[in-house]
Amino acid sequence: MVERKVAWKDRQDNVYIGKRISRIDGVEKATGKAKYSSDINTKGTLIGRVLSCHLAHAKITKLEISKARSMKGVHAVHVFRKEGDIVRWDGTPVVAVAAENTGIAKAALKAVVVEYDKLDHFVDEADLKAAQKAKKTRSLGNNKKGNVEAALKGAKIVHQGYYGIHTISHSCMESHGSHCEWHEGGILHSHLSTQNVSGTAGQFAGAVGIDAADVEVTCNYIGGGFGSKFAVDEWDKACAKLAKAAGRPVRLMLDRATELKIAGSRPSGFAEVTIAADAEGNILAWDSHHWGSSGTSGGTVSLGQYPYVSIFPTEIAKRRESRRTPDRIAPGEHPRIRNCAH
Repeated sequence: MVERKVAWKDRQDNVYIGKRISRIDGVEKATGKAKYSSDINTKGTLIGRVLSCHLAHAKITKLEISKARSMKGVHAVHVFRKEGDIVRWDGTPVVAVAAENTGIAKAALKAVVVEYDKLDHFVDEADLKAAQKAKKTRSLGNNKKGNVEAALKGAKIVHQGYYGIHTISHSCMESHGSHCEWHEGGILHSHLSTQNVSGTAGQFAGAVGIDAADVEVTCNYIGGGFGSKFAVDEWDKACAKLAKAAGRPVRLMLDRATELKIAGSRPSGFAEVTIAADAEGNILAWDSHHWGSSGTSGGTVSLGQYPYVSIFPTEIAKRRESRRTPDRIAPGEHPRIRNCAH
């Protein structure tokens, strides 16, 4: 077997390590000249604000925006949710406005009449049994292969463990949001706070009904993302629609409370895992039950991710089968994997 050797070069032979590197954006950031999405303020820019639901689980029974729409200084109103819709996450956007300034925008949101029918909700995401008892879980299905029970019974060693991590809120210095304005010829230009400049034009295009070629996305600087700023979120789409309805640029950045609740919220994940092995330590079976909160977008644990790095005898057999004739497959090899999720 060829041995791979990894070693540092001598200091004088390094190109970057141990050398002084000029930060080409250092002066702009240090002097405050760097412009983030939240700094864009082109001529005529309106201020966008979002009204979000303060309940974890509720039905919208009444939504009235006429007072907000008619207020002086309010140029556009966007409705995310309508009467009868079910809200399943604290912080879910309901209405957005675009106004002359922050004060008018806040006053307009206060003028929105929204009433809820509060529904039961479950808050201890780590306690699966209590959630099941309360009938607050949604099953995602099962992924079973082979005779797991037989593999566990015949194993030399069986280990059980409980693992997991709670929901984490990203704390980006710059909240999620964008500045949108429409140029001549129906061109949408967005200063989007994103880690995915090249991949977001199409997402804007689909939301406003134009070609991706007619969308320009700019993000020269980003105030943190931690993996949470890769998509055009519903408030960004609302920003583009508000700008079009108002006929003026709109800057809509989430307030800090809403940012921490829904924008940079990484859903939780938990698992009860049973692993069986033979006397030599070869894994014979994996039996796991995993669950987690879904977040506002519905993403949660995936059945296809488990057992991840482990290769079971059946998988080895399948690989052999793809390269060899069937009579050379070891007899009795079969899959012993079972996953289920909520």
